[in-house]
Amino acid sequence: MENRIKPLEGVKNFRDFGGYETSCGRRIKTGKLFRTASMQNAKEADLDYLNKLDIDFQVDLRRQSERMDDPNLWGPHEVHTFNDLYHYKASHLEFAEKGNLTGEDAHNFILEYYRVAPWVEAHVSLYTRWFQRLAQTSGGGLINCAAGKDRTGIGCALTLSLLGVPEETIFDDYILTNETIDIEKRLPVVRAKWEKRLGLKIDDDEALFPFLGVRPEYLRGALDEISSKHGSIDQYSKEILNVSDDMVAQLKSKLLE
Repeated sequence: MENRIKPLEGVKNFRDFGGYETSCGRRIKTGKLFRTASMQNAKEADLDYLNKLDIDFQVDLRRQSERMDDPNLWGPHEVHTFNDLYHYKASHLEFAEKGNLTGEDAHNFILEYYRVAPWVEAHVSLYTRWFQRLAQTSGGGLINCAAGKDRTGIGCALTLSLLGVPEETIFDDYILTNETIDIEKRLPVVRAKWEKRLGLKIDDDEALFPFLGVRPEYLRGALDEISSKHGSIDQYSKEILNVSDDMVAQLKSKLLE
């Protein structure tokens, strides 16, 4: 599928993650599955483009504090969120506040994050609603978080897997995040923001990369942990997300051609 990455002006990492071929030789329809980072900087041209898409609902995986600090400038009539303002503190901020950040520390932090993320209450609630509404609605769905790569990346990987997309293709889609972000350009911006917010100095670029880009081993950690605890993504989806066999059949009927 050409033009999978949509070059919006003020919205990062906006992509159509349909169009992939499944193991049985069918193909996911385009224009039904969208993923993105947050949209607090959407420009007028971006809004015009988004308004033309057939998106029935959105699942915003961000914490309530994130949504309050950076409210989306666009959304469909139906937006699903999780209200947790005083529920828990952002784990990446707790990590950063320790200071003396190194690339190895950040890498290990993200690895551990992915190992527990599929069972975080907010994620489970919103992944569940994502699949429910995807099966029930006729139009497309949009899933997002702050950068559109970690929480969103796991949700998209689950979606593609349930639709029968080979694992190699799932990882290819996941890694596309690195093509959407000019990491060298973003590094000084993110460093300045973190240093101001946390009151500390960050000297190691590798300490910031895991919060900007992705590596295959991150998603691998989540999928391996799912397999270890539940045997497969299908079984995890049944036991944790209430995605029944009938719902999977509905999803395939709607989304495959």
